[in-house]
Amino acid sequence: MIKDVVALVDGSAGDDVPLGHAEQIARVFEANVTALYLNVLPEVLVSGPSSISPIALDQVTARSKDRGVAVATRLADRVKRLSVPCELRHVDALGTELWSLVADASLTADLFVSRHPGADSGPEWRLMAEAALFGSARGVYFAERPAPVGPMFQSVIVAWDGSRGAARALTEALPFLRKAQQARIVTVDRASAPEPPGNMQDLDLVRHLAHQGVTSTQRRVAALGRSVSQVLVQEIGDVEADLLVMGAYGHSRARERMFGGVTRDFLAHSPVPLLMAR
Repeated sequence: MIKDVVALVDGSAGDDVPLGHAEQIARVFEANVTALYLNVLPEVLVSGPSSISPIALDQVTARSKDRGVAVATRLADRVKRLSVPCELRHVDALGTELWSLVADASLTADLFVSRHPGADSGPEWRLMAEAALFGSARGVYFAERPAPVGPMFQSVIVAWDGSRGAARALTEALPFLRKAQQARIVTVDRASAPEPPGNMQDLDLVRHLAHQGVTSTQRRVAALGRSVSQVLVQEIGDVEADLLVMGAYGHSRARERMFGGVTRDFLAHSPVPLLMAR
């Protein structure tokens, strides 16, 4: 059940993406939204004798806080226009505090919504996205485009590889899957031909979802030289899916960064909103 949604905002025009999706999700589940604005304060590192006086440092911090108040005031007006219960939480924070603040906010919500941390996003935004993924046991919903006007979550694809992360993502996605008209579980086989359908785990998975009130189909797809990401994108297009569910970082973060990976591919770009957990 989704009743508390946290949407990460920064005061830019891009806030229409997380706020719009959070609003749509809150409508579907009759939930409350908290817009989380973290005003990043400047950190001045001084090594050795410095000509910067404590008064000057205080003035820099004060100006940053004043800018944060101005941004928060505009955000408060934006939040008031949402059609669901919503509040703004404004926190002044140092860069070193962002991880813990985002992780703590994720722990006390049912869902964390963020603008997609694509390849062109700044390091702070990517840090906060990873904090939500690694710092809590909740689902994280990433959106790259504004929320559509019409119905959402009609067709959902779950990327299934039998991992702990995939199981966690599946659990977090259950509220969405119950709303969907079509739920497809996709397993990508790297072998030249997919395993025959009907193995025990496939049957158990479909049966488990049925017990949860979800009617699903299970599909195994041969990679045939394609990457797992390429296969999933093809599947998304074939069924016109409007949500992809997947576990995050099936390998270690170091391996993902060195060799790429499905997580890295979809965090760089996803054609549909992405619900992840690990």
